[in-house]
Amino acid sequence: MKEGKILSEPKVKVEFSLEGLNLDPEYVTKKIGLKPHIFYKKGEIAQNHKPYKQGCWSIIVPYEVSYDISVQVEKLFKMIRDKKEIILEVKKMYKGDVILSVVIEVENQTIPGVTFENQHITLLAELEADMDVDILLIS
Repeated sequence: MKEGKILSEPKVKVEFSLEGLNLDPEYVTKKIGLKPHIFYKKGEIAQNHKPYKQGCWSIIVPYEVSYDISVQVEKLFKMIRDKKEIILEVKKMYKGDVILSVVIEVENQTIPGVTFENQHITLLAELEADMDVDILLIS
């Protein structure tokens, strides 16, 4: 280790999203009973000054230091596990998509374990969800 250099620990963020062409995030919030961290309707203007092409409702476990992503994934799944039927109903109603996104920030080659427990994989399959894992190398 170089003198004076502070090694950074890996950080993990997990996001669960419902997306659909005409998805109404207010309806989804009422139906699911969880306040989203991110939400918007088709046509609203994004930060890049372009309109969103579809609606979105997302809950997030924000960045945390982690050496195994399953810790953050479990925190998120605790929020949605008992809402499977409602999520499926909303997904069908809006002909939407369910997406689990995991973002890992890595510095100094310290990479956390990437483990998905069987119960998480099963729920994702039952929701017909897509999964995305991004690893961001910070230098």
